[in-house]
Amino acid sequence: MKGLVLALLLATLCWGAQAAQIDPAEALEIAEAALADNALEAAEEAVEAGLQAVPSGSTLERALLNQGAALRLMRSDWLGAYALLLEAERSLPKGVPLPLEGELNLLRALLGLPDSWEEDLRLKPAAAAPATRGAASRSLESGAMLRRAQISLRRLARNAQLSQRLDAVEARMAGQEGAGQGALNLNYAELLGRFAENLSGATAVELQAREAKALLRAEATGRAQGDDRLRSFALGMQGEAAQRGGDQAAAETLYGLALMLAQRSGALEARYRWRWRLGERALARGAIAEAEHHLALAVALLGEVRARLPSRSSDLFFRTMVPVYERYVDVLLRQAEYAQGDERAALLAQVQGVLEAQRTAEVEDYFARQCVTQNETESLGPGSAALYPILLEDRLTLLLRRDEGYRLETIAVPRERVREVVTAFRLAIEQGEDPTAGREDGQTLYSWLLAPLEQQGALQGIQTLLVIPDGVLRTIPLAALHDGQRYLLERYAFVTVPALALARRGKRVASNAAPALLVGGLSDAVQGFSPLPGVAREVSLLESRFSADVVFNQAFSEAAVRRRFAEGDYHIAHFATHGTFSSDHRQSFLLTYEDVLSLRALESLLGGDDQPPLDLLMLSACQTAAGDERAALGLAGVAVQAGARSAVASLWFISDAATAALVEAFYEGVFQRGLGKAEALRQAQLSLLRQKAFAAPSYWAPYLLVGANQ
Repeated sequence: MKGLVLALLLATLCWGAQAAQIDPAEALEIAEAALADNALEAAEEAVEAGLQAVPSGSTLERALLNQGAALRLMRSDWLGAYALLLEAERSLPKGVPLPLEGELNLLRALLGLPDSWEEDLRLKPAAAAPATRGAASRSLESGAMLRRAQISLRRLARNAQLSQRLDAVEARMAGQEGAGQGALNLNYAELLGRFAENLSGATAVELQAREAKALLRAEATGRAQGDDRLRSFALGMQGEAAQRGGDQAAAETLYGLALMLAQRSGALEARYRWRWRLGERALARGAIAEAEHHLALAVALLGEVRARLPSRSSDLFFRTMVPVYERYVDVLLRQAEYAQGDERAALLAQVQGVLEAQRTAEVEDYFARQCVTQNETESLGPGSAALYPILLEDRLTLLLRRDEGYRLETIAVPRERVREVVTAFRLAIEQGEDPTAGREDGQTLYSWLLAPLEQQGALQGIQTLLVIPDGVLRTIPLAALHDGQRYLLERYAFVTVPALALARRGKRVASNAAPALLVGGLSDAVQGFSPLPGVAREVSLLESRFSADVVFNQAFSEAAVRRRFAEGDYHIAHFATHGTFSSDHRQSFLLTYEDVLSLRALESLLGGDDQPPLDLLMLSACQTAAGDERAALGLAGVAVQAGARSAVASLWFISDAATAALVEAFYEGVFQRGLGKAEALRQAQLSLLRQKAFAAPSYWAPYLLVGANQ
């Protein structure tokens, strides 16, 4: 019933946005219903619609601003949340404070701002990128509210402001009564504990002392009210504080008590959290079997917990969920290192299963959707292998799966060292015009990521590597690594897969009654973006040589693409235009002549329930920010989101002349030579590598095949 109510409310919002301004009270109701249903994006859209229509200075405006700030905090937009809360505070009558929840959110925003906020969070010109959210977001990001927030931060010493606000919040909480008091103290303590963890000196000591008192108050409230769930969180969070302070024995005792109370109260979100913490402590003591017991239960509970949490609270996801998967994988790998035969094979299969669950969860978190998965145990096929590089805190582990079984190699290099080399390598090959750019770092990465497997003969007979990258490894092309003699591109075809479970199998059977290829292109300079003169040649070539249907320049719009798909039976969509993959999937887009195509719009256009999935989505001239692991999740998952079996896209923008040459060679390989997509892309990249003008990796390396190779 809740889902039906939400659907009706959202339908009202959509109609109201087109026909008339929505009633602000109705917008707030829609936002609250959407949030209750974990639909954060719909909640933000409702807040934006309400803010456009609400009277200035009204109670309803403050409620919408507070709701919008809470939603921004869920995606770690500290300055945006602060700006909205500052606006809500200014609209209050003199002497009236924000509601306590608003005060806590304002503190969260202030504490979340990095020390370098003045440098990192400067306003960018409004024309720097097209807006992909509603009018209220555009106004916030480029307008008066954000400017006032920045002026406020410059005028006030942040630490002094925080101390004053902390005193005021604690005084107000002391006067609260009932069940709400315990929850407020828990939220307050968690806020303080999170940020004390990353501070030092007097500020950290002050925050820790305040956190301890808040947890004692919450536990006392829970005891007085017989609330085991509240007591579980209060005791468990005391354990986390003790662990941060170095008292591991006290931490473990508190986690055990917290788990007992969580089991008694049936609080799944508490049970998984304290199982995870107990597993960590057991692992630190070297009690591997005990750690495996706790962490296996924690991972199993995560499946139920994730469905109940906000679908795009990425801060919460990466802080409290990803580490659970990582610790469990760590334990299983330690067990596998000492196992043999069938036991070892079973443990490695278990590792793969946990990695698949984690990678799928990360993609789902990025796109704020539940993905339809396939059976990851299908045969990889002759000449193919799946490679899982696993970045653990103290080591790199390579898990290779072939149809014949698994291979495992461990390299004693910590995660931070890998991150340093990957970052240097990406910057060198992205910006360098020299064919040897990044060569040294590329050889180092090769010695870690492929050489150990090759030296053991594990890659013998392999032509195609399906890579399921981890973390920062999503931001680089493995084809550009170098073995001292040649690039890996010259030896292997690569396919990037966010998770094998998300790769579609088989081929779509296209009708012969209509052209197979639809091309959308943009060569003009529009919306502040530079022209792409090579796109005209690219589009003309696809139209003349491969019988493509084309929408070009002024004709290129979402509506035009939608009409073509409604009328034709295409199995390849090719978009030659500026595009960006961002940390926020809603800020990832393809540029059209007058607007943008978001990833959600692509899904609507290309992956509807009434049409079979595309064989291929080709994106030329797109890019992701260097080193942005979360943005790279968008690139890794673009085929999933668009409902395509595979996609070709680039990690960074390259010259449109090189792109046009690569595209021509790629389609020749697919259409005329009958090559698989991975091999066709490899041959196209090799054709650039062999041309003096395009021999630098910056030209040929960034293109990745994502998804299925069939």
